[in-house]
Amino acid sequence: MSPTTLSRDIILAQRHHATANLRRGQVVLYRSPMDPEKVAVKRVVGLEGDAVVTRLVGGGGGGGSGGAGEVVRVGAGKVWVEGDEGFWSVDSNVYGAVGFFSFPFLFSGFLSGDGGRGLIGGE
Repeated sequence: MSPTTLSRDIILAQRHHATANLRRGQVVLYRSPMDPEKVAVKRVVGLEGDAVVTRLVGGGGGGGSGGAGEVVRVGAGKVWVEGDEGFWSVDSNVYGAVGFFSFPFLFSGFLSGDGGRGLIGGE
């Protein structure tokens, strides 16, 4: 989620019922579909039924099925997530939409690890 957060930042999160009040623009934490041992931090870009345009990323592209620039409809019970790093983010542009059940936490804020930004709130 760079440049929004840095590797030294401490992320604060709350447990959340995944389907309650999930909205575009929210930052969520979930188990990575690429490596379930890791927690991914991404921004919700599309909700079920939305049409999203895929973008090229360093880890591949096309939502797991096609190429960049393809219009993909987010399926039932799924969410399209993207990182703030654009090209270098491994997100729904690589592995497709993620199921609601994957979102146990919502971003609350973070403590800056650089000593200059302090506590920064979420949404």
